[in-house]
Order: sequence, then structure tokens, then C-alpha cells
Amino acid sequence: MKNLNKLIYLLIFLVIISCRKEDENYPTELAGVVLSQLDVCDKYIFPVQGEELKQLPDMMSKVAACQIPEDTLKNMCTTGLVDTYYDYPLLFVSIFPHDNKKNAMEMLKDNFNGLQELISREDCTEKLIAKYEQVDPADNLPYMTIEFMEITLAYDSICAIFSAEERKTLIRLGLKKLDEKKEYYSKVLIDDDKHSVCNTLYLIANVLYQENYPLLLECIEQDTACNCGQNLLVGKVFYGCDNKIQEIAQSFLEDN
Repeated sequence: MKNLNKLIYLLIFLVIISCRKEDENYPTELAGVVLSQLDVCDKYIFPVQGEELKQLPDMMSKVAACQIPEDTLKNMCTTGLVDTYYDYPLLFVSIFPHDNKKNAMEMLKDNFNGLQELISREDCTEKLIAKYEQVDPADNLPYMTIEFMEITLAYDSICAIFSAEERKTLIRLGLKKLDEKKEYYSKVLIDDDKHSVCNTLYLIANVLYQENYPLLLECIEQDTACNCGQNLLVGKVFYGCDNKIQEIAQSFLEDN
């Protein structure tokens, strides 16, 4: 049945692209919907990247050069939009130099129309989770792909719109990624995997916080030793608390 549905969507898509674009009724937005249902990616390729981007005189010029044209943006499928977001040339400098990830994500949303559009999509959370599920921690270097995903998923404007089922899925995935990261780092003989692990803990903790899960709230109130509660509130990924956060996450899954 699933394959039949995809075939139907493909036929619709072929009809759409056969239409003349000169026709004022050319259904370009419908094409994006069909691509999303087919899970086909129409990712935007940024025309200014690398050395050419570095040569621009200031940050404002770089931000302006990395906007997605509005007609392209509105007609992209959400899968393509997610991939475009993670390819955003200024993603690294927008997020990682900042201790407060909440503020960093807010500034990124203000500066990049691709993130603004992504948050407005009804299937935003579904596509972001699907992408996170596919990522392998072994692909982490040199671009820290999984960290970008975890900080994005933990962003309040996205984390707040997850359904209850999606939050459970994210907790399961977060715990799985923790195990995968630790296994990967042990194989490549890197002892200090804390930088990577702390982003996963931040994601798990923020999902639990958005859920108002009592055990996490109690932990924040009672345990001041590692200051994880304060760090969580100001969007600062935190070291330590690994076992405690994992135990709380396991309890959440058992309770739900």
C-alpha cells in the first residue's frame, strides 16, 4: 500500500512538471507537497560558499548572500528544506561560537529565511526527526553534523511543537545516539568525547523539560552540584550528569 501511494504521488508529480510554467495556474507549491510525500529532496545549492563567501566584506553581506530566493523557498519540499538548512554556509559560525545556544538559534532564525520557513511547515518536526534518526555519529567530523541536529532539535521554537509521541521518539533516539557516540569514540581511540555527548544530553534534557517531566524538574531544583538546571535554562550545553539524565530519560520512557 505504501509503495502504491508513492506511485500515485509520482504520477501526480510528473503531471505537474509537464505543465507549462507560463500558465498562471502552474501548481508549483503542490509540486513541493508531492516531493515531500515521496521523500524526494530538492535541496537548494547556495551559489556563494567557501572562499568566495569569506571574501565578502562583513557579516551582513554574508547573511544577505546566503538567503534562499523566496520563490524557491516557498516551493521546496520540507525534506529539501531540512537538507538546505544543514548545508547553510553560516551554520557553524551562527551556532558554535556562542555559549547560549538558545540565543544563537534565535539569531540564526532572524538571519536565515530557510529556518523561518522550516519552522512554519506542518511536517517540520517529522522531517527533522527522520534526519536525526539517519545520521551516524561516525559522520560527525569534520562538520559536527549530529551536533547541529541536536542543538536544532533542542531549540525551544521547535522543541515546543513536538507531539507527545515525537518526544518519546526523540528520547529513544537520544539515548541510542549516546551509545553510538561512545562506541564510535572508543573505536577511534578518542578519550574525550564529552563535547559531543553533552549536546545529546542537552537535547534529551530539553525535551524532558518541555514535557514538564517531574523527575527532571526535581533534579534541577535539588541538584546544584553540576548546575545543569541553570545551564539548561540559558541554553548552555552541559558536561556531567550523564548517568542521571539517562536514568531520568529511561524512567520517562517507562512511564509513557
